[in-house]
Parts: sequence; structure tokens; C-alpha cells
Amino acid sequence: MILKLFSLASVLGFLALALLEGCDGSKPLSPSRVAALSVEAPNVGSYNPSLLGAVTNEIIYKVEGSGIVPVRGTTGPFTTATASGSHDFNVYVPTGGMRLISLQLNDISNPLVPVPLAIGAAVIDLSGAANTTGVTVNLGSVARNCYYTNNLSSLAASYSFETDSLLNGQQSTGYDTAVSLAGAGFQFVDAQGNSTGALSSIAFLGNGELVDHDSLPPNNTYFATTSGAAKQFAIANGTAGPAVTNNLEVNDIYLIDLRNISGGHAWVQVTSAGAIGSVGPSFCFRVNTSVPYYAYEQTTADVANGCSTFW
Repeated sequence: MILKLFSLASVLGFLALALLEGCDGSKPLSPSRVAALSVEAPNVGSYNPSLLGAVTNEIIYKVEGSGIVPVRGTTGPFTTATASGSHDFNVYVPTGGMRLISLQLNDISNPLVPVPLAIGAAVIDLSGAANTTGVTVNLGSVARNCYYTNNLSSLAASYSFETDSLLNGQQSTGYDTAVSLAGAGFQFVDAQGNSTGALSSIAFLGNGELVDHDSLPPNNTYFATTSGAAKQFAIANGTAGPAVTNNLEVNDIYLIDLRNISGGHAWVQVTSAGAIGSVGPSFCFRVNTSVPYYAYEQTTADVANGCSTFW
């Protein structure tokens, strides 16, 4: 259990958590410029057929950076009749410097229970005098097999994000994280340790939408060997909202270090808390090994078309 330090500059300067809500075209209260965005979703049909011809999918966007209050809004619908899709829109972004644009595509056929389909992010430079045009943000699925797991063992299971490898049993080497029983529920535990013991590889980011937890956590975030310890610390220190339990809950979001990939992380959202004696929890995720936010990147298994078809 340790504190990990990250450069504020590397994550564009985390500031106030208050969000300025709005719909497509919302204007921030400070001087702004227009950023023309094109959202691309490759291989749409392969990760959720509901996108094809649907009109119940919307994109949540968030803009953040040094010196501004984050701007949050929605646009859509996102729909396509082909194997890939795109959506163009403008967003008013506070002027000056580098800005992180984060996106989440949701299925809102049931508005009370939105289902995340894909996420992505990109950095744009607004230090110039002109509006920004031609910014493309790729979305990566969190609904297809490469980036979604279910039917885990109700006793223990270990998982590798890059290789999409699942072991129904807890193991200390060869996997990134494991799911373990914890009282009346489940928790993530480190699965990267060796003979020296478990590693502090898990941080709790909060509960809610992935788009609101798009980057590495703030400086001095507590990384622990279990998700329960990470959650307890984050809540006690005000870096995350309250929780019903220290066990895994639906929409809990964690950052987990990747095994043997320096600077690699997985952004993980719990989609089902599981049921003891029946089935383990389910979760979706995206990884990135080169930047401190969840920009589009394929896993090794995805590139090799080697994703599981049975979990």
C-alpha cells in the first residue's frame, strides 16, 4: 500500500471537480473558441449491434485543462447503418493551452440505466488565436469481448488486460488483477506480485461515468493491494464520493497498473457486482500504455484478433 506521485503537468493540471452542465453547443462562462470535433467509432457493428440504425445513443463529452472549470455536455444521437460510424459537432472550449477532450458513447434506450458502449480521449492545443478544426477522437469499445468480462468464477478469477487471458483461480504471476471473495461481496486484488508479496497496483477513482474518470488520478492518490483498501482511503480523503460498501459496486471505477508494461494502465468499470455462490463480478475496461488518459489503443489480443468468445 503506497502513495504514487504523478506530475500534474502530465495530466493537464487537475482542478475543481465542479462541472458546467449543458447540451451540445454549451458555452463556458470564460472566453472561448470553437473546437470542431469528429468522433470516429471503427468496427461499430462488431461491438454493439444496437448502434446500427439506432437513435437512442448519445455522446457525453468533457473538456478539462489547467486554469479552467471543466465543461461537460451531451451530443447526438450517434447512429450509423454501416460497419463504422462518425459524428461531427462543435464544442466551445475555454481559451488557452492544452485541453483534454474526453468522450463516452452511451446506449440510452433506458434513460434511467445508460449503458456505456465506447470511450475515447484526445488532447487539443488552444494556445493559438484561431478556432480549432479537424480534431478526430477515436472511440474504443467497452462492450465487445476484448474489453468486457463476465461469467467469472464466484470463488476467484485472475485476468490479464492485454492478452484477454482469464484463469478461474487466483494466481500471483502472469496476470494484472484478480477477483476475490471479500465478506458479503467481491474485491479486486493484486495479481502481479512475486515472492516478495503483492504490489500496490489498484486505485479507486469513483463511482459513475467513465468520462468523469478519464485520466490518471491526482497526486498522492493511494494505490493499494486491494480495491477495498483503495476505496476506503479515497473516500476518507475526499478524492471520491461515498460508497455503500468497500466491496465492488456497479459503476465503481478503478485504475489498475498493467503487469510488465511501464506506464500502462487499465481504466476499469464494474458492470455487475456478482453473487456469492453463483457468479463473480463483471467489468469493462480500456487500456493505454503511452499517455495518462484513456485515448484509443488496442490491446495485444485485439490486434491479433484473439479475444475470447465465451466471457
